[in-house]
Amino acid sequence: SAVLQSYLADKPSALAPHFAVMMAQGERNAVLNADRIGVMLFDQKNYLLSEQVFEDAITRIAAVYADNEHAETARSLWNKESVKDFKGEPYERAMTYYYRGLLHLLKNEYDLARATFREGVLQDAFAEEEQNRADFALLMMLETWAGGCRNGKAPTEADLAEIKKLDRPFTPPEPSDNVLVVVETGKGPVKFSQGDSGSSKPRYLKFSPGDSKPQPIPRLILPHSEKTKPSALTEDIFYQAVTRGGRPIDAIINGKVQFKEGVNIAGDVMLVAGAAVLDGNRNNKGAANVAGAALLLGGLIAKGISEAVEPDADIRYWDNLPGYVHLLTTTAKPGHKQVECVPAPPSSSAVTIS
Repeated sequence: SAVLQSYLADKPSALAPHFAVMMAQGERNAVLNADRIGVMLFDQKNYLLSEQVFEDAITRIAAVYADNEHAETARSLWNKESVKDFKGEPYERAMTYYYRGLLHLLKNEYDLARATFREGVLQDAFAEEEQNRADFALLMMLETWAGGCRNGKAPTEADLAEIKKLDRPFTPPEPSDNVLVVVETGKGPVKFSQGDSGSSKPRYLKFSPGDSKPQPIPRLILPHSEKTKPSALTEDIFYQAVTRGGRPIDAIINGKVQFKEGVNIAGDVMLVAGAAVLDGNRNNKGAANVAGAALLLGGLIAKGISEAVEPDADIRYWDNLPGYVHLLTTTAKPGHKQVECVPAPPSSSAVTIS
């Protein structure tokens, strides 16, 4: 139609099918489609348009999941709807702020980056059913880095205290470090519905890892030498999906988390992070698969087949998230070469921020 053609006129032709799906599906999947497209644009280094779509997603998330009285009122009304607009699980909302914060860092907007990462930390703490302790180490580290860039000095012990409490692999930046390398690997968590569809009991939402193929932790060729240095595995996105404030969950039933009882978090979940780093291939074939899945979902919605998504086990999920995010800080001087990742993309995706 003329409206669709006008909407797509200033969009990248390679992503036109995805933008068409976003327009066709409207508000119900607006955040989901914006997040998917935002990552694709980020990978293509189309940062300006990526900013716009992530801002759009954040505006919708904040309307329901902000920490204020107006959002609380919105939640009380929104939660009563039998079919909700997608806003994502806490880890998905936090990752929306992660990408928006990186885009601020790339423009040296340190105050905005810091505030955005902090908002992402709050999304990690806030779930529909209750408040939880925030433990999204990736966002905390990035917030600290942005603050250091803003102040022109290395983070203090007080700045790092909250991160150190999480007992994650963490190497504080050296005072001379002026380059941050962010490496994404693997594929993000997959949501699935489980339960007896023939009974009156509700079906419930669970998560599984996105991959099963182990890969070594990516190493980086530093700008001042030919030597390589391993990046630090900073965040396991599957871990974030299957925990709330560090407590392992079993499933989500009717929007309420069912926590596992008597399970040691280090033995049950954190071993996932140490077991392997997964391959996150974002080649054209993968993008085509995403497009096909999105188009199929769009067709189902357009035909009014509401049964395609169980209201009590909503399995819509952000399907081009990484499985793991690694950070490394280092020192580079003017004229030094770019930091290189081993293995190189598409086995992993890296961005250097200085």
